[in-house]
Amino acid sequence: MATLGDRLDQALRRKGYSSRKASKLLEERGGVKMSHAYIRSIARGDQTNVGRDRLTALADLLDVTYGWLNGDEAAPPSVADDDEQITQRIREGVEELDIQHIAQRMVGLSGISKQDLLSMVEMMRAAENLDSQRKTQ
Repeated sequence: MATLGDRLDQALRRKGYSSRKASKLLEERGGVKMSHAYIRSIARGDQTNVGRDRLTALADLLDVTYGWLNGDEAAPPSVADDDEQITQRIREGVEELDIQHIAQRMVGLSGISKQDLLSMVEMMRAAENLDSQRKTQ
């Protein structure tokens, strides 16, 4: 079972946030403040006794539920509901990158893992300037 640190790390990566960015966004929202070092220590699993107010603020920021982040729910609804769409976007991205073998190995992956894979595919596409090529064609 995934730990609080694992779940926070997954949610941060899914949103594309570093601990520094998450800290800054929390500060801009007002309310609960957390340093980037504190957020990073939770994500690494060093800090496990985190108050409900802090977990709620992180969950809200990362578009997951408190229950999922805390380990009471199996999958974040925002990821589980979009699973088929995510799978399709991964397939399209890996075809353009000519790495279809990755899409073939997705069977059985959780929604969060698929979201992480999609993020990696999108980063690869950006690095290869594939999206800008598509716009000019």
